[in-house]
Amino acid sequence: MVKITMKERQIIYKMWSRGSTQKEIAEAIKVSPSALRSEMSKGYTGQFYIGGRRIYDPERAEQCSGLMGRPHRRLLAKQERRSGPPMEN
Repeated sequence: MVKITMKERQIIYKMWSRGSTQKEIAEAIKVSPSALRSEMSKGYTGQFYIGGRRIYDPERAEQCSGLMGRPHRRLLAKQERRSGPPMEN
């Protein structure tokens, strides 16, 4: 299993937002295309750039990367719901 560093996540973000392909990014940071796809899914925000490209957030990817490198999306979703505006009674 490949552990992607925050520095590499910043490279992914810059290259992806400039229009590089996943193959180009994988070659630049020396990981397999499969490892990059997994990383991209960790950092997917649920939103899209104009043109339909998924938005990648390196901070979110870092949060999703647990000790085993697996995303904990359910936990993040719960945290996001809790951090919303306080409900009034």
